[in-house]
Amino acid sequence: MLERHFGGWQASGDVKVAPAIDGTPELGTSRVILFDTPGAVQSNIVALHQVSRPYGDNYESLQIANMVYGGSFLSRINMNLREDKGWSYGVRSSLVSETGPGKWRINAQVQTDKTKDSIVELINELEAVIGDSPLTADEVASMRDESIRKLPATLSTTNAVLRYLIHNHVYGLSDDEIEQRGQRLAGVNEKMAANAFETEIDAGALTWIIAGDLAKVEDDVRGLGLGEVEVWDADGNVVR
Repeated sequence: MLERHFGGWQASGDVKVAPAIDGTPELGTSRVILFDTPGAVQSNIVALHQVSRPYGDNYESLQIANMVYGGSFLSRINMNLREDKGWSYGVRSSLVSETGPGKWRINAQVQTDKTKDSIVELINELEAVIGDSPLTADEVASMRDESIRKLPATLSTTNAVLRYLIHNHVYGLSDDEIEQRGQRLAGVNEKMAANAFETEIDAGALTWIIAGDLAKVEDDVRGLGLGEVEVWDADGNVVR
């Protein structure tokens, strides 16, 4: 099939060189992009925020803070939306590795009638981390120990070793990065984790991408006042 469709394809023109990216986060304002999926019984919520380049000074601290917020099954947002309220089968947040600026992302699939309320809870939990419910020593210790204990799996198979070497090459890391990472993780405390979260992530500067039945959720989402709202089609064209 590939041969039939692309076998006669010939490249033309010069190869474009990607612009250099210095990895410095650019904080913007919050915005919302909506996709209509009529009849959907769930809304798929994604929130994105630019953060510093991976493996910088704050990386391990941000990693641990993220795990407390949403990076593990026992995270605050999963315990809230799944275990406590039953609005979702699972909610996660993660750091997305890039060779330029990094990205921090929230993923939540929630029942349609709880779309607005779920967004409010995600924001409230984010603000609480640097507000009235700071990271605790026990939370940080638990996620720190989990992260350290998972490190040996990085080299558990020949394929894993190859991925490790490629990863180190792409990010300019040394061959003993796994030992260094373990030492850096071991030094993270709750103050460092909270400071990394507060420095890197602004709850008022997230890009929200929501796919759902807009006839049921659009007015509620707009009512949250999260910023400029656009509706896109599946090809990324602005419908309104």
